[in-house]
Amino acid sequence: GQSIPRAQLNDDFCDCADGSDEPGTSACAGVQSIDSPMFLCENAGFESVRIFSSRVHDGICDCCDGADERGRHTHTHTHTNSAPACSSHNRCKQFAQEHLKKDREKLAQLEAGLKKRREYEKNAKSSRLVNQLQHKHTLADVATRKYILQQLKQELRLERSRRSVRK
Repeated sequence: GQSIPRAQLNDDFCDCADGSDEPGTSACAGVQSIDSPMFLCENAGFESVRIFSSRVHDGICDCCDGADERGRHTHTHTHTNSAPACSSHNRCKQFAQEHLKKDREKLAQLEAGLKKRREYEKNAKSSRLVNQLQHKHTLADVATRKYILQQLKQELRLERSRRSVRK
């Protein structure tokens, strides 16, 4: 690629056609670099993320550690350690704790849902067993009633035959 003086690296002026001289600024925001079209927020203590180069030095703290705003040029073109939009401390640990809290809440909800599902399954099994027992009792009742009916029919036949013999 093209060779430029070190002073022109990250100087807020896009010197190279591919934008490779401004990986830490938004000067080449409209240029897609093959090597690094995105800015990496390392976010130590939290999740690393890539943001669009246009979000670097835009006055908005996108990285929780403020890396995207460090060394930002002010109106007088002097460097500051961090932009006013970024707090003076690393917020990555706070973000990690917030995400951990949300993850724990989500896990608690999932566990409660699983517990409820197991209760439903247990109740369904109990209901099925009760239904099976009721069905067996019904079948037994039907069989018993059929037997009684047969006995009564047989007694009726015997009584009829006795009456017909007496006549």
